[in-house]
Amino acid sequence: LNHKETWDTWMKEDMKKESKPIRPERLMDAINKVIHKDTVIAADVGTSTVWSTRYLKLGVENKFIISSWLGTMGCALPTAIASRFAFPGRQVIGITGDGAFEMVMQDFATAVQYNLPMVLFVLNNEELSFIKYEQQAAGELEYGIDFSDMDFAKFAEICGGVGLTLKDPEDVDAIVQTAV
Repeated sequence: LNHKETWDTWMKEDMKKESKPIRPERLMDAINKVIHKDTVIAADVGTSTVWSTRYLKLGVENKFIISSWLGTMGCALPTAIASRFAFPGRQVIGITGDGAFEMVMQDFATAVQYNLPMVLFVLNNEELSFIKYEQQAAGELEYGIDFSDMDFAKFAEICGGVGLTLKDPEDVDAIVQTAV
């Protein structure tokens, strides 16, 4: 039994699921199709790290920047901004969650002000997922983890940027291609 082949098959099937709401695995599959061999990826802490480390297919020339276990929630956007200055000729993509983005969303206006070409994907599930999982694992009640649904695309437009929303699984590849 070849465990790697079994794992690879499972991963490919997992990333092709066309479910609603759109699963992060499906988004990562679409991102894999548009990243360059030297793209810089800035991933936030929490489930954004889990999804991106498991499903993104990066090469030796890619830069993958994460906070790791430092717990700096909201680091993807400022890291993506800094990456535009550190790596001016490279594609920069940020991957964050809704809770993390809400902590630093004012920095999006800074990126627009300086006309920094980058893409930020906000995984919006209206909760602090990683905190929820920790509460569940500890056998605790879930509390303080839910958000109201915010229109992040509209926020981007209000700041002077471009905002796109993924609603239908069949549109994921086209919208990610447009964003990048």
